[in-house]
Amino acid sequence: MSPVSGRDANAEIMPPEAGAAPRRRTLGEAQAAFRRLPPMDAQRWYRQRESDDEVFGADDPFDCAWPDTPSIRIDGVSQGETAPPIE
Repeated sequence: MSPVSGRDANAEIMPPEAGAAPRRRTLGEAQAAFRRLPPMDAQRWYRQRESDDEVFGADDPFDCAWPDTPSIRIDGVSQGETAPPIE
């Protein structure tokens, strides 16, 4: 017994009804759920993204806002360099 609640000590650390895991959706059920969602307004999304870019800057990793910092390297290519040809 717990000195705090007077109940079984395990009851305090275990969820009240830890039953079986909920049934997983099938792919068809998930697709049907997505079909019921309203259509995405792509133009609204682009407008919101542009307004966010005005506040936070573009998400381009090569567009370095701090020129005194070391160059950003992606896959071994520095800013301004071109990737070596694939052989």
